Amino acid sequence: MIDFHEMGTSSTYYFEPTKPLSTENDLIPRATYEVLNVHLAKYHAQALDQLGALYWTKEQFDNLSPIYGSTYPDFQGGVGVTFEVGSSRGIAQEGGNGVVKFPFTIRNHVATGLATVRGAVEERELYLRHQREFFSSALTAAGKFPTKAYVFGNAQDPTLTNRFLELLLQHKIRVHELGKTVTLDKQTFEQGKAYVVPAAQPQYRIVHSLFEEVTAFHDSIFYDVTGWSQAQAYGLPLSKQKNTSLVQGAPVTVAKTLTGTVNGGASSYAYLLPWSNYNAPKALVALQQAGVTVKTAFKPFRAGTAAQPIDFGYGSLVVPVATQKLPTDSVFQIVSRVSRLAQVTFTSVNTGFSVGGIDLGSNNVRTVPEAKAALLVGAGTNVAEVGEAWFVASQHLGLPLSRIELSNVGRAPLSRYSSLVLVGGSYAALDKAAVEKIRRWVTDGGTLITLKNASEWAIKQGIVKEKLLIPANGGWADTTAFAVAVAEATPPAPKATQRPKKSELPFAKRVDFVEQEQEGTRAIAGSIYKATVDPTNPIGFGLANRQLYIFRNGTTFLRPSRNPYATVVQYTPTPLVSGYVSRANLRQISNSAAVVVSKAGTGRVILFADNPNFRHYWHGTDRLFTNALLLGPLLNLPEGPSIVAAEEE
Repeated sequence: MIDFHEMGTSSTYYFEPTKPLSTENDLIPRATYEVLNVHLAKYHAQALDQLGALYWTKEQFDNLSPIYGSTYPDFQGGVGVTFEVGSSRGIAQEGGNGVVKFPFTIRNHVATGLATVRGAVEERELYLRHQREFFSSALTAAGKFPTKAYVFGNAQDPTLTNRFLELLLQHKIRVHELGKTVTLDKQTFEQGKAYVVPAAQPQYRIVHSLFEEVTAFHDSIFYDVTGWSQAQAYGLPLSKQKNTSLVQGAPVTVAKTLTGTVNGGASSYAYLLPWSNYNAPKALVALQQAGVTVKTAFKPFRAGTAAQPIDFGYGSLVVPVATQKLPTDSVFQIVSRVSRLAQVTFTSVNTGFSVGGIDLGSNNVRTVPEAKAALLVGAGTNVAEVGEAWFVASQHLGLPLSRIELSNVGRAPLSRYSSLVLVGGSYAALDKAAVEKIRRWVTDGGTLITLKNASEWAIKQGIVKEKLLIPANGGWADTTAFAVAVAEATPPAPKATQRPKKSELPFAKRVDFVEQEQEGTRAIAGSIYKATVDPTNPIGFGLANRQLYIFRNGTTFLRPSRNPYATVVQYTPTPLVSGYVSRANLRQISNSAAVVVSKAGTGRVILFADNPNFRHYWHGTDRLFTNALLLGPLLNLPEGPSIVAAEEE
């Protein structure tokens, strides 16, 4: 497979092989990198030499992760090749190698593309033999690996379980039904709602990549993500088994077809829906858009009959019938239609008296206001994160997300929105008047949702009173700006006019120029971490358990809030699960806050240290984002004892 790309205008042309070992995946046979790629490279070099075109290899770009067009074939017994050409960025552009024109860039890609075809045909016996050996060696590698099977499934979330199953089957991975209900690693996996994936199969290398963590690398500088396990991304209960005694049921060849329904039929009292289903938020939006009033439970309850009770956890939706402005039969028709649209199962009940827990008329069952959300976009904002947030809201939830240019904030009618989303990026384009307008909107009841360094911006602007973390004497220091941290770390001068001596001024240690390449070790390219979440907080409603996996590719470090109720998600003391991170950054991440909710007047700010919507496959955390959008306006934090004490002082 050929993966064509563009790079900086002043660069020439890149093709594989990549940098030996340090950027290559140990799961892949060495012959892929040392034989197949090298054979093709000779054809590419010959084609570009004939054109007099400059090129380079073996210096950059990763073959680590299977997520690229150039690496995915390597995990399928094929060969993938990345081509990068210095881009004209249009018709023509000046660069370090003169004027780069669009026809020139096309010519080089066409030449290497045709060279690849020629090489594949002439070397076809080599590549076919490699593919046969690839799958046979996969069985040998699986036999040596300690994990023999993977069990996954969430009985309370058939949608996400089914979606992960579809991913496996799409890759021709052998999957079995779970033969009986079992408890593994303190988790219950129900027969008919959980699955078994044996490690010993031709697609072992894909299975390993989907389920296993990697923390050992040959290098510390990477082009992109170093943690790619999908099992953590989906946030489903998972157990790894080291023996083959697990009962495997029938092979699964096709995923279940989920069809929504209303168990119990029409009701004159209420309809219920567990919030644990990944599509429950989608159902909520659809109901509200149809004019139906919906409530959410802030405490769990058990409904149905004593003989057949059903547990409804935090966030479960309650659709009362009598209080609707619509006729009873219309409510049922809408609920039925939404159940099919979202592929979820509602339960009808004819009494508000619960079998256990709160009753349906409790004050802990609160009306959910219809979400009206906007997203700040434009110069400075991270365009990828803008797209990811927009996709989750508009495509997954069906919730329109208005886009407001930074330059238009001063004129925008913010009062029409209940929530405002700021993704990572720079917000320097917002002048003082715009910042003050956002501040007033929040204190008047708005919900501000900030991701990554947008959270830093909100803190530094004083919109919230939370704190950031920076390294200081091997520990943490509170700061709202780097200058403040420097001031706190510097002993006060005896006199206001006293200045430090020249010999006391801090200077950077001299480093060889070539060592600038090591600056990449300070970045967090993309790795996976373990955190704990408060599932009783509306931001955590619907999650299966308190353990949560988070993808991180930024250096925003939040201090846990002084208010003990406000830190919704917090990294564990030893958080690294998969991927590379420097020791210094790992110390910063350990015990830091991942999500903090901060009260501001009658409104609130929901601070994310990371991007919960990463590439729209990190479903375990994008639920936090959807909760923030839909349930955030219901958050009214109590003042913790430490906050009260501080204010009394």
